[in-house]
Amino acid sequence: MMDSVQAFLAHAIRLESAAAQRSDELADAMETWGNREVEAFFRKMAEYSRLHLKEAMDLAGFRQVAELPADGYDWPDDVDPDSPDWWGVDGMMGIAQAIENALAGEKRSLLGLMGDAYRFWRAFR
Repeated sequence: MMDSVQAFLAHAIRLESAAAQRSDELADAMETWGNREVEAFFRKMAEYSRLHLKEAMDLAGFRQVAELPADGYDWPDDVDPDSPDWWGVDGMMGIAQAIENALAGEKRSLLGLMGDAYRFWRAFR
């Protein structure tokens, strides 16, 4: 349960780190398939996730934020909600499909558990 700043920051750091990694993986797949436009999109998404990760780490600053055990994260469906999905990904996908894929992850993040956490975070910012 996210009942402290430390728990929220641990979730935010894990969430953005996983989102950056997944976006990098999708970009690498697009590179392999020769889909340069979608590769560039997922690389940009990874860059944004790393910016958000840095912000969360900067906010943690003076706080002791420990990595939680794998079962210590409170994710909907036991999956970090912000990462883009592999479902529906293929080398022929267009930029619109890539945007829909990324948007689905963002919506999961905002509408699910992270929506509550975001409001919690804003209260302490």
